[in-house]
Amino acid sequence: MTQLKVVFCHYDLLHDVGGVSTWIQALVPDLRRQGLDIRVHILSGDNEPGPNILHFQRLGIPLSWAKSPPTLLQGVKQCVSWINQDRPDIYVPNSILPAAYAGAYASQFGLKTVGVLHSDDSFFSGIVEEFVAKENIGRLSEVVAVSDFLQRKVEALGIPNIPCHRIPCGVPIPDSSTKFELNRFRIAYLGRFTEEAKQVSKVTRSLCEALSRHPNLEAVMIGDGPARPSVEKIIAAHPDKARIQLTGLLSNQEVFSILKDIQALVLLSDYEGLPVSVLEAMATGVVPICLNVRSGLKELLISGENGLIVEDRGESFQRAVGSLINNPELWNKCSHQARRTVAAQFSREICHEKWYTVLSRLGQTSGKFIPYPIPVPKRTPTPNPLFRWHEPDALDLLLPALTPVRDRVGRLCRRSVSWWRAV
Repeated sequence: MTQLKVVFCHYDLLHDVGGVSTWIQALVPDLRRQGLDIRVHILSGDNEPGPNILHFQRLGIPLSWAKSPPTLLQGVKQCVSWINQDRPDIYVPNSILPAAYAGAYASQFGLKTVGVLHSDDSFFSGIVEEFVAKENIGRLSEVVAVSDFLQRKVEALGIPNIPCHRIPCGVPIPDSSTKFELNRFRIAYLGRFTEEAKQVSKVTRSLCEALSRHPNLEAVMIGDGPARPSVEKIIAAHPDKARIQLTGLLSNQEVFSILKDIQALVLLSDYEGLPVSVLEAMATGVVPICLNVRSGLKELLISGENGLIVEDRGESFQRAVGSLINNPELWNKCSHQARRTVAAQFSREICHEKWYTVLSRLGQTSGKFIPYPIPVPKRTPTPNPLFRWHEPDALDLLLPALTPVRDRVGRLCRRSVSWWRAV
């Protein structure tokens, strides 16, 4: 029997700490262990390999990567060339827009495609609109959504013959869990340091206010990102800054090592899917405090049972922190139930097995009749505005070529000025 060949697409950045990367780094080798021929295509935001590329290279997983091209059409052509190189039976564009268009184009030639919805944001709304809801250059064969909310969003469209499966990003279940401490309570933020969605500066201010109210409270902020300077500035101005630790980028093993000494996790995002950081924390018995937003969090948490849901980043959040610090019975109940919830429904074993089932079943209908090589597309449709895709204009493309000229002219001008002054 021919081995089923599946390609997953992903991104890479030198400072990537996202939960989606944690998920795919674990899923791909697990599926290969179950007998699938899994390969990875990566479009990188940097010129050198980042953590995702290095991870798959260390594991010896077949990998193709390149710096993300400046135009969408060039990105689509790159992805189609990789498809022709690996000739998969199933293609998973994941979070990569050029791959989504390449997969849609290749689906016209018989390639089966699986879309993945990771979050309740404009990008993934665009994926549903472009590649599920309407006939464009091709529709997805099937969809995987990380939450029930996102699954219902797809199913409400009533598009026949495009199944949508709910498969959260699974997490490991550590052997031991964190404990309550009477004299010290530690709360953590785990994730990207960004303002969009995560609102990390507002989270930092909320944590600083909690430190002012509770002398036995300590805060740990795990991660990195473009908003780190803002976070550092807020902390530097706070009188209790010594009780806030910034760890920077950590490996998954290092994260779990720290979580075993943490009592609560804060996530006050504007929107989410089903956050991997919350699942990882709960698996260790850490009690999450999360903002009341739609999508997967409310499917995961029952406030007062396995975590706390708050209504704002102000007093509601402060009351939640105080209730856990001052009520060991509440904390112990939530900690126990949090760990139990994740072990029963969101372990890697459970979620990865669901992925194997989806791909295996789809593989049974996958056609070996795909006429490889698929011709390279001549054009792509105008991107949906929900994608916020920026196509460079002529000046954008010309500037890199002009930079050496500009530098040389600048040097000549400086030399001329120096000569004139000497005269």
